[in-house]
Formats: sequence, structure tokens, C-alpha cells
Amino acid sequence: MTKRKTVSELQQILKEQQYELAEQNFYYFIKQAWTSIENSTYVDSYHIGNVAAHIQAHLEGESSLKKLIINLPPGTSKSRVCTIFATAWDWIHRPQREVLLASNSHSIICELGDNIRSLVTSDWYYPYWCEQKNLFKPSSTLWTKNKFALDKGGFLKGVSPDSKITGLGTSG
Repeated sequence: MTKRKTVSELQQILKEQQYELAEQNFYYFIKQAWTSIENSTYVDSYHIGNVAAHIQAHLEGESSLKKLIINLPPGTSKSRVCTIFATAWDWIHRPQREVLLASNSHSIICELGDNIRSLVTSDWYYPYWCEQKNLFKPSSTLWTKNKFALDKGGFLKGVSPDSKITGLGTSG
């Protein structure tokens, strides 16, 4: 006779399955991660699913998506999806990825960088992917709003027109 699982054990199994699904599916990752950086509940819209599918295919190297342009009006969460969530999700799979944020506004770079950092160090993200699965750890020596590194070689650097990017050494 098999022992029945407790509610706590079932909740832990469900939590593990949600993390596994978020790791496999960028769209599901967005829905799970939303409240880690937003003070509001996630409101789904078809365009987020479509953008997520294209970004996931691009990040996974699908040959038909060598170049991807996403044009959406302001207020449609494109910065959150294409920058914040995409970077955090990609680092789960490729912690050596070098990310260069570019904007005409230094304050936007700092805001995006701060949100990426907040997500990666959140109570939802960090305990599972950084501690339990030990995929990467944020560097303790380089960790600012617009520039930080991971122990596996990946990093994020934000640049604006008044920034210098020469000598950064990205591998492309």
C-alpha cells in the first residue's frame, strides 16, 4: 500500500512542476515571475503570448529568427517582456550570456537593470534557480543598477549615448 501524500508534500510537488514549466516555457515564466517585479497581478493578453513565443524561439537559436523586431505601442509591457523577463529566463539556460542594454536614456537603463536584478534576486527566482539548481550566482564584486556580472561569465551592461562601450569585450 502506498502512503498518501500530505497537503504540504503535494504543494511542494506542484511548486516544482510550476518551476519546471516556467523553465521550459518563456510565456509561463512571465506569468509566474510577474509579481516579483510588479505590485499588480498579471493580466494576460494575446500579444504577450505571441511576443514570448518569438523571443523564446530567437533565444533558442531558431534559424528562421536571426533578426527579430518587435513593434508595439507604449504601455504594452514590451520592456518587461523583451528585456527584464527575457534576460532572467535566458540566464537560466545560458548563464554565460552577455547582455548589452542600450537606450537613449540612462535612467531607463538603470530602471531596467534594477528590475532584472530585482527579479534574479527575488524570493521566487533566486532560491530555485540560483540556490537549489545552482545554475549561477550573481557576482558579489560587480553588482550595480546598470552593470552586473554572474559567476558563470554572463553579465549585463547598460549603455546610453554618453556611455563608453569600447573595450567591453563582448563576444557578440
